[in-house]
Amino acid sequence: MDVEAGKRLLRELISDLSEDSFTKRVREAKTIQRLVVFDEIGVRADEARRILRDIDGLPPNLVNALFTDPRLLQPHSYGQLDRLRALIGHCKRALKWLEAGAIVENKKGLQEIKDISGITSKIPGLQESIESRWLEVQRCQYVRSYLSAVILMGSILEGLLYARAHQNLVEAEKAQSAPKTKTGNVKRFRDWTLNDLIDVAVELGWLKSDRGDFSSSLRKYRNLVHPLEEVQANANVDEHTCKTCWLVLTVSVSDLLASLE
Repeated sequence: MDVEAGKRLLRELISDLSEDSFTKRVREAKTIQRLVVFDEIGVRADEARRILRDIDGLPPNLVNALFTDPRLLQPHSYGQLDRLRALIGHCKRALKWLEAGAIVENKKGLQEIKDISGITSKIPGLQESIESRWLEVQRCQYVRSYLSAVILMGSILEGLLYARAHQNLVEAEKAQSAPKTKTGNVKRFRDWTLNDLIDVAVELGWLKSDRGDFSSSLRKYRNLVHPLEEVQANANVDEHTCKTCWLVLTVSVSDLLASLE
């Protein structure tokens, strides 16, 4: 199936699933009706699987997610709305990938998206944002927009580190390197900086120590989002800098994913 046909079918499916009448049936289902609603969601999930499986060039993890998500495989263990949202979310992620033109660009060397759902699952919308930025970073490199690329890389690292710490917040706040206020109390989590997140991640073994050193360098480049910072640092972000930062980011993502095992 070509990309345009896949996009059209996905848009139609998402539209159907998002209709008020469908959501209302799910929300108001009685116990005796749930089997019917579950079957309907299951049928739509099968439809989505067929669409994604037939689109040439779609990353395997986007397809496999529909075959492995327990919310779609274990209907009696999850609420109807949770299952519906999960199905719509999978379809939207695939559609976003297609609309970004990533399949065409992948022939030019774009890396397949990583499955970061294990890190981002507790923060709605974060996975989609990071997936989009992951593609955007590579587009920036292709057009030699190196400053934009490294700024985006820093934002991806910060988002993933924040999500990883959010998963184990009690442990993170007990770390020796957790940021403190003047009175010695741990700062509110939302006030932690990228540097704080890196230090805690290294201490807890989520990032290897050498990764932490390089990640701190990436943090400095990320700060170049402020023009004054760029001027004061006399920064010159070139292709070599960009490639080094990309390597730091990719191995850091691998470390974070490995820390979940």
